[in-house]
Amino acid sequence: GLTVCGSKKVLEDAIAEAEDLAVYKEAYTNWATVEAALVTAKAELDKRLESYEEAATALNNVVDALVIKDDHKLTDTLKEELEKKLEQAKAENLKNSNYTTASWKTYKDALDKLEEVLGGQKVTKDEAEAAAIALEAARAALVPVTAHVPTAVKKQEFNTAYEQATQPASGMRQESYT
Repeated sequence: GLTVCGSKKVLEDAIAEAEDLAVYKEAYTNWATVEAALVTAKAELDKRLESYEEAATALNNVVDALVIKDDHKLTDTLKEELEKKLEQAKAENLKNSNYTTASWKTYKDALDKLEEVLGGQKVTKDEAEAAAIALEAARAALVPVTAHVPTAVKKQEFNTAYEQATQPASGMRQESYT
C-alpha cells in the first residue's frame, strides 16, 4: 500500500485556518492572494503526495503576508481595553466544576480564543472585537450546576410517585404470579 509520509492534517489545518480568516477578508488589502493560495492548497490536498508540508508552508506564508487595511487595524487603545476584559475574566477565577460541562467548554474556548487573538501578530479589530463579544456571551451563558438540582416540589413529586409505584397493588398477591 501507499504510505502517506507527510500527514494531510498539516495541510488541512492550514486550509481551515486560512478559511477562518475569510470572515474578515474585507479587512485585508491583499486577500485575493490568499484566495488563490487556497485554490492551490485544496488542489494539492486532492493529490497523493509524499508530503503535504510544502503546500501547507506555501499557504501559511501567503496568510502571514496579509496586510491589514488601516481602518481595520487593532488600535493600541482597543487592544488594551480587550486585554483588560481578558484579565478581568481570568481574575474571576471561575471553577469549571461549578458549571455544566458544555457551558464551561464554550466559555473556556472563548477565553482561550481572545487570549490567542490578542497575542497574535496580525489581528484585525473586527476579529478582536468578535472574540471579546464571544467571551462575554459565553460568560453570560454559563449554566451553574445547581440549576440541575431538583426543587423541593419536584423532590416531593418524585417521592410520592416512588411510594405509589413501590406499594403493592391492592388485591394482588405474589403467589398469583409465580
